[in-house]
Amino acid sequence: MAETTPLEGALPEQETRDFIREHRALLFKHARAYVRQNVEKTSVEDIAREMELMLAQLGAAGSRLTSIASADSYFRTLVRHAVGRARRRHTLIQQVAAGDDLNAVSDDLRALDADLPQAPTREDSEAHEARELLDALKERLSASDRLVFALLIEDDETLEGVATHLLLPFVVVDDARSRILKEAAALRVHADPDRRDPAASPELRREAKLRVLARIAGSVSKMPHVAEPLIALIRNGDMSDDLEDAVVHLAECAICRARLTEGEIEHQSLVVMAIEAPKKSSTDLARAAEEAGAKLLDRGPGRWTAVVDAERAANFKTSLETGEQSQVTRLAVATPVDVPRADRTMSLPPPGDGAGTDAAEVAAWVQVARAPKLRSGGPSPAWAAFAVATVLFAMALAYVLATR
Repeated sequence: MAETTPLEGALPEQETRDFIREHRALLFKHARAYVRQNVEKTSVEDIAREMELMLAQLGAAGSRLTSIASADSYFRTLVRHAVGRARRRHTLIQQVAAGDDLNAVSDDLRALDADLPQAPTREDSEAHEARELLDALKERLSASDRLVFALLIEDDETLEGVATHLLLPFVVVDDARSRILKEAAALRVHADPDRRDPAASPELRREAKLRVLARIAGSVSKMPHVAEPLIALIRNGDMSDDLEDAVVHLAECAICRARLTEGEIEHQSLVVMAIEAPKKSSTDLARAAEEAGAKLLDRGPGRWTAVVDAERAANFKTSLETGEQSQVTRLAVATPVDVPRADRTMSLPPPGDGAGTDAAEVAAWVQVARAPKLRSGGPSPAWAAFAVATVLFAMALAYVLATR
């Protein structure tokens, strides 16, 4: 019988943040896998960000994230819930663009944020037994075969995918698979006949059985993690004896395998702004956004969203609020968001491409509903003062000329 007691006992906020930071590559890996397997239109960045938000909410509600037996296993469930929430957030943005009342959007957002998945629970006996069997199998394998097993079976990869991740010839990975299945047979790992494919070979059924056991057991993570330079060597096909300890650790650690397959996950700090202004001000807004290196997104008549690098956000906000040509009537700035980016070259995409910022954007639009008006929508105060001064000067000049 599974133990369903939630892992309770609130952690300090910093420990929850540290847990999320440590698992970012694994979160991104699950988001990417879901998008690839389900032809999902939601961006990987938005799904990964949604998973981070849910973990933060669960931690604040008292879930002991650091006590999860297999974060990898829990994330398999979390990612499906994250996709649903991410889709709903995007729908809210579409409602904003359609001109919907922002107070109604605020109510919908509260309902969305209250929709949390089941809190992580303690490991049950079935998972424990499955893990013991898989560990016994690994003990019979060489270091390189252990890593192939972890990627192929525990991470549910294809042979082609494993070959790509390790930069190995396909035949080398296929041979490793044969050795793995031979050792599994020696441990009496068998599977029932496949009703969907009665002609399936014992090897295929045994491999399917191992994948089932892996999903039940859940991959674990171990400290200390392998340094990135060593992971880079293995990623480039180096399986030499002097890297054996690192290879064995990768086979045992879901976090390090995620770093192997995804590369280091960099985070780009962005600020999202929701802007209301007359439609005719679009040219001026576009010019201001270009000067700040911001991405300006049209959100329907009189509404725009701007995404800007956090370091430039303050100056951009000031230009929108007080610029001489600005006609912004209402403006709200969301809390800076660290958007996950997977890029092995460490060169990040230009700021403000939009992916990963949906949650921050919805929050900004909710704030707009409560934001005070900066101006009525006419000319800016500075421009109005200039116009008044010009008129008064013309009147004074005309008076002087008339009285000469």
